Amino acid sequence: MATRCRIGILNNATEEGGNGLVDSIYIHWDGYPERIRKILKKFYTTELDVRNLILKGYQSSLNEDGTITPFTANDGELFQTHQWEEKYPWPFNGQEFEYCFLPKDNKWMYRKTGKGWTEL
Repeated sequence: MATRCRIGILNNATEEGGNGLVDSIYIHWDGYPERIRKILKKFYTTELDVRNLILKGYQSSLNEDGTITPFTANDGELFQTHQWEEKYPWPFNGQEFEYCFLPKDNKWMYRKTGKGWTEL
């Protein structure tokens, strides 16, 4: 069974570290924190790394070696831009977890969909 997730990056942060827009993609398989944490913290540690991942669009999975497995037919879904604030839900594709890179702080945050954010 799929453990779906979304991976995003915060744009337009304010001086207070506040709220901006997030560009995010959907990942269909193996998005649970115990697995994704290791991959994101090893291979996606800079703003450039994360933006390059996001620009590849929706994916089937993020692999243990940092590579991606694309959908066989990507139906044109590159990425979506949406609000960062907790009161705004992320676009929903059935994901169980959401991960967001904060470039200003150079760190990853995550949450179970609909819950509060925690540092990864």
